[in-house]
Amino acid sequence: MGWIIVVVLVYIPLMIGLHRLAVRYGRSNEAVGWLIVSLFVSPILMIVVVWCIGETEEKREERLVADELLKMRIRDEVNE
Repeated sequence: MGWIIVVVLVYIPLMIGLHRLAVRYGRSNEAVGWLIVSLFVSPILMIVVVWCIGETEEKREERLVADELLKMRIRDEVNE
């Protein structure tokens, strides 16, 4: 009975966090794979691994373009 509480209160939230981190870093195609590996290893270790690997190049470019568009919009509003 105690292990069910551990799974619900600790393991599942860590796996949800791992999935969200993988998606945020542009690794949504690999998110299920990270979850499967975390079942056998540790979700905490997999969170660290995904965090160390970082964003994909596509996600980084997408973020930079969005940031530049935001800067341009702010500059236009200030100059009005």
